[in-house]
Amino acid sequence: MEGLIGVLAAGLLEYDTLHRLGALPMVLVAVIEEAAKLIVPVILYLLWRPNNPRGGITIGIASGMGFATLETMGYGFQALLAGGIAAVDDTLLLRGQTGMTVAMLWRIRTADHHVRAFLAFLLSYGVAVSLHTVGTARRAC
Repeated sequence: MEGLIGVLAAGLLEYDTLHRLGALPMVLVAVIEEAAKLIVPVILYLLWRPNNPRGGITIGIASGMGFATLETMGYGFQALLAGGIAAVDDTLLLRGQTGMTVAMLWRIRTADHHVRAFLAFLLSYGVAVSLHTVGTARRAC
């Protein structure tokens, strides 16, 4: 479910961005996709009020892998048409970054310093975007 919601949200935002900018920058793709993967975890965070960051790792990795499964099916089909499946490897390898980001999100509630915890969450999101950008750039080469 997380993957479906994330892929749909990312696809709509990326398509809209592509038409507005003419050419889609890789960093913007990473920002959109990483944010889309956080939709369901943020909803769970707000409704469930978790207090254990370890649960965030599990939910985050599940969300990232759900997204990667659907995305990989698209890459796999595209690669099959092009004659190779190497593009699929990078997509699967870099999905643990969502687990890290959601763990930092879920840590905010129990942290002694909420502002620091929120800044750590933003930093982890930035790292995830950076990893995603590097992975996309490698795939494009």
